[in-house]
Amino acid sequence: MRHYLFLVVWVAGSCAAEAQVMNVKIAATMNTEWLTKSLAEGRPVKIPVGTLYVNGTATTKPVVGCGRLESEGSGGYSMDPHPTLSGFQSRIVQLGKGPILRLSGVGFIATEPIEFVGDGESAAIEIEGRAAPATGRHRFRNLIFRDWACAFKCLAGYYKDDKFIGNESHADNSVVEGCETFNVGTLFRSENQQSLNWVFRDCAVNGVGVSQGCVVADVVRGGCLTLERLVVEESKVTIFKVTDYSPNNSRLVCRDLFYDQMLDKDQTLCLFEYAGPAAAASYARWSIFMDGFVSPQKFPFDKAKFYQVPASLPRDGWRIEIVGVEQPVAAPNGSAP
Repeated sequence: MRHYLFLVVWVAGSCAAEAQVMNVKIAATMNTEWLTKSLAEGRPVKIPVGTLYVNGTATTKPVVGCGRLESEGSGGYSMDPHPTLSGFQSRIVQLGKGPILRLSGVGFIATEPIEFVGDGESAAIEIEGRAAPATGRHRFRNLIFRDWACAFKCLAGYYKDDKFIGNESHADNSVVEGCETFNVGTLFRSENQQSLNWVFRDCAVNGVGVSQGCVVADVVRGGCLTLERLVVEESKVTIFKVTDYSPNNSRLVCRDLFYDQMLDKDQTLCLFEYAGPAAAASYARWSIFMDGFVSPQKFPFDKAKFYQVPASLPRDGWRIEIVGVEQPVAAPNGSAP
């Protein structure tokens, strides 16, 4: 008790932003300040075993080499702390609203096991679009995301003095490996036309309890996106959802998809959904390659939902070879492979 009281007094004192305090919710404001300050000073930030509570967003500086996040934790899957089952895990829990990280610069590195737990409404990590420096080239590995609207979100601009300034530049050329989501609405969302050449390898999307549905890649603007060895453990999932079309970034690839057997009578698998204007569908000639395996299901799919596209949308650039899923039907102005 004496140690705890000392900790509370210390947290409220003048040294509040000099170090993190683990496993104490009332330290959330101080922890957010510490995280922001550490990133601004260019120091590698290490998250010890346990839970770091925050109540805001830590933003990196708009520089080349904008930060590094490390941990002392091991991997696994998402689970609340348990007296006998919990081991050596490092977690960051958002008690407030908004992302935990906003990346304003270039070359952020987060490749050691950390779980990000969210508010159910925000993106865990936001990536700003900016021309100078040209943002992107980030590397992420071994991260777990739970209870977010989105894990990675590319913005069509950046923040300055808390004001959003539109700038659809870059936020591109990034790699995500071995990351998993649990109760997350979207793995990757791009709102930036230039957010190209993102690669996701060996990632998994997982449901928790009653399925809320998941969109793996919500490409509002942007594209040239690759998913490799994606594992789906969520019974209602859309792999690619697209809105804006441009011939400069129309390539979408999903290699070696695995969709597990589900026990949900309402399970839904949509490989490609077009959410753009109906009038633009006839010239939205996406280049799509997908292959993989869908496990035999106890309950049959609604086959009409495999491809949710207007009849006029061309499909001559599609190549889809997934065991357990029918080929797309031909469009009037394009033929399926």
